[in-house]
Parts: sequence; C-alpha cells; structure tokens
Amino acid sequence: MRKKRLLMMVIIGAGLVGVELVGELTEFLHSICRTYQHVRCEDITILLCEAGPVFLRELPSDIDL
Repeated sequence: MRKKRLLMMVIIGAGLVGVELVGELTEFLHSICRTYQHVRCEDITILLCEAGPVFLRELPSDIDL
C-alpha cells in the first residue's frame, strides 16, 4: 500500500501543458518499469485533475478528439 501511494502522481490542470505532461510521464514510466524490475506499471498511478468541467479548454469545441 505504501509503495502504491509513493508511486502516485497528481497533475493539476488539464490544459495543454497538463495533458502533454501526462503523456510524457506515461511514456517515461514505461521505460522505468523495464529498467527497474521491482517497479510494476500497475503500481503507478497518474491522476489528472481539472477544476472546471472541460479538459483541453484551449482547443475549439468543434474538434473531434
């Protein structure tokens, strides 16, 4: 349980930078799991939080994501 808590990252802000950071961290953490065998990808949690109701609010609403 302690290990899982220590491997949790919280990103505040789901704008362009926050979403990009989550993508980069996800890619980086996959390489960490391959390098360090005692760290399992299932134990890592990345939580993206946004105060408002919309992620990527900088993008026009008519873009299909």
